[in-house]
Amino acid sequence: MKLRKGGLILVAAVAAAFVALYGPWRGRGPDGAGDAALRSSDLPVFSDADAGSVPAPPRDDGKALSGPGSLGGVVLDGAGRPVAGAEVAAAAEGNPRPVRGESGPDGRFSLAGLPAGVDLLLGVRSPGFAPTMVGSLRTGRDDVTLILLPPARIRGTVRSGAGEPRPGARVDVLLRFPGVALPLPVREAHADESGSFSIEGIPPVEGTAEASWKGATSGPVGFDAGRDAGSASLVLIVDEGPALSGRVLSAGGDPLAGVDVYAKTPGGYSLSTATRQDGTWSIACKAAEPHGLRVSDIMGQYLGAELDEEVTPPRSGIDFTLQPNPRAPGWFSFRCVDPSGRPVEHLFGEGRSIPEGEAGLGEWKPGADGVFRSGHMGATKHVYRFRSPLGTVSTGEFEVVAGKVTDLGLLRLSPGARVRLRVVDDADDAGRPLDGALVLVGETRIPERRSETDPAVFDVPGLPPGSGVVRIAHPTRERREIPWAAGPGETADLGDVVLAAGTGTVRGIVKSETHGPVPGITLTLTMKGISTRGDTHLTTVSGAGGRFEFTGVAAGEWESAFLLPATPDELDRDGKRSLLSFRRGPEVVLEPGGTAEIEIPW
Repeated sequence: MKLRKGGLILVAAVAAAFVALYGPWRGRGPDGAGDAALRSSDLPVFSDADAGSVPAPPRDDGKALSGPGSLGGVVLDGAGRPVAGAEVAAAAEGNPRPVRGESGPDGRFSLAGLPAGVDLLLGVRSPGFAPTMVGSLRTGRDDVTLILLPPARIRGTVRSGAGEPRPGARVDVLLRFPGVALPLPVREAHADESGSFSIEGIPPVEGTAEASWKGATSGPVGFDAGRDAGSASLVLIVDEGPALSGRVLSAGGDPLAGVDVYAKTPGGYSLSTATRQDGTWSIACKAAEPHGLRVSDIMGQYLGAELDEEVTPPRSGIDFTLQPNPRAPGWFSFRCVDPSGRPVEHLFGEGRSIPEGEAGLGEWKPGADGVFRSGHMGATKHVYRFRSPLGTVSTGEFEVVAGKVTDLGLLRLSPGARVRLRVVDDADDAGRPLDGALVLVGETRIPERRSETDPAVFDVPGLPPGSGVVRIAHPTRERREIPWAAGPGETADLGDVVLAAGTGTVRGIVKSETHGPVPGITLTLTMKGISTRGDTHLTTVSGAGGRFEFTGVAAGEWESAFLLPATPDELDRDGKRSLLSFRRGPEVVLEPGGTAEIEIPW
């Protein structure tokens, strides 16, 4: 069930769309063990040496797709009866921000405002039924039929060929939906002590299940949850194959524990394990075929290593010696209390390295022992400011040492200032929130969160008393900077904020050196200097002659990107696209009302 890198990118996009349309489903062992859910945060992100970072699928944050197209049809149950009140949603593959609607008394639905010329995923759910989806749809249709069926389950056992249970075995399931190029992963269930597992409430479609246990796997086993009376029963056989084993040592000869060891076959199938306390490791392989081996220190204290040649199991005595990482990270930790001395359980932290690090903003939560711990940090000086509705505190400058934890001791919050504003749509007399508005306070490039009770409101507590600037950005509205001032315990209420419409234009052509202009290429513009979310993108498709145009664009700096379509050898068995890869295009600096011309080399 291992997929190529490009295939995983598309699976990630489809999976993110599924989560946006339906939310997660869960799998567990019969005793409740192994509870897990598919979430956007589980999805893979890859780095391409030629293309830079491949964008992760954006999360669903409420910003709908837009365009001139529509899509309609009917929702029926398994007996052909209309289903009223079913939630229907459409999302674009690779850009899962859904447009939602509801079926009427006759089961019919219609979704408007959809982009034309792109593949859409259409999903439906209703109480008492399993959610389902259909892919590869285009706008302009009103005859789509969506069938809702009762939820199915997958159950079974994981055992050896001799019948011994494999407790704790992980079971990965892939489901195949009509019109979707690649199967969708369900992650994950774990077998109980008897080797039994169950995954409940899934759509009754075809799929495959595969068990893994101590580095060995069962291989994929097919099922049809709809055909099997809504309850597929599987037996997954996991036998330990021939093994590779050895040790991982430091340059001084000391055993290294917790280092990851990876084995990969020429066909792309990979296995992994971690070294034990004495530095030893072993991997049970599927077959006696050549494997590549590499090791990686997740703590970053040692440089990784890779064998120059492949090895065929069974083979022992494969030792790695790791060299120290000259840029090894360190960490820091602290405890935090509010002004009255009570422990704090949630913080936002804005920090940067010194002298010229970029500021970042993130959530912090303590461990069970009440200690806040950082992730990997560069071995240099840093400064952080933490805030919460209870107050604010600065760490002052401190130094992180490679391989060590710097303990900052006890931090006590003091009363902070608060900034409040509403960002509203000037075209809406009701003063409803402006979708896609981004509010930034301080030096960070991470936007603040909207209020959960009123999405027009941005309420930012725990700021250092004094003065500052709030930056407000939107892809099709001109940016604003608004000064604020407030003392300890005070609120700077900036009132309703309206952003003027963007007046810029970005146009250009997609051109191939060998084939000339290229139509049908998906292009995006993303606001530079702000951590991207789904609603900071502008998207279009090149038309005849390879031309494209974005209008109503806000002034500022933009990054362009384009989506490479699959080549013939990258199509799946149904001829669908199996590889999507974003490549960076030129950067754009746009003045208010200005026009920028760019050329996208394809």
